[in-house]
Amino acid sequence: MDYPDLHRLVDQVPRHSLHLIARLVEAVLSEEDPVARALDNAPEDDEPITDEDLRDLEMAMGAAREGDLVSDEDLWTRLDSEGRL
Repeated sequence: MDYPDLHRLVDQVPRHSLHLIARLVEAVLSEEDPVARALDNAPEDDEPITDEDLRDLEMAMGAAREGDLVSDEDLWTRLDSEGRL
């Protein structure tokens, strides 16, 4: 594909969709990861952290400190055996 081919394609894009093409071209030109940009621009989680959340987090962090971890492979095997995949 060359520039004249690309111009012909862009000329066929409906006016109401031009913003989509512009965003795509901008992302390509900036070499920016569009997923990372979307995550950066996502609103913060506005749900309050509950006491239960804090207890669960401390339990998980304690387990990690103690080396009580499960490998990805073991996790997938366990979930598969329980029919949860």
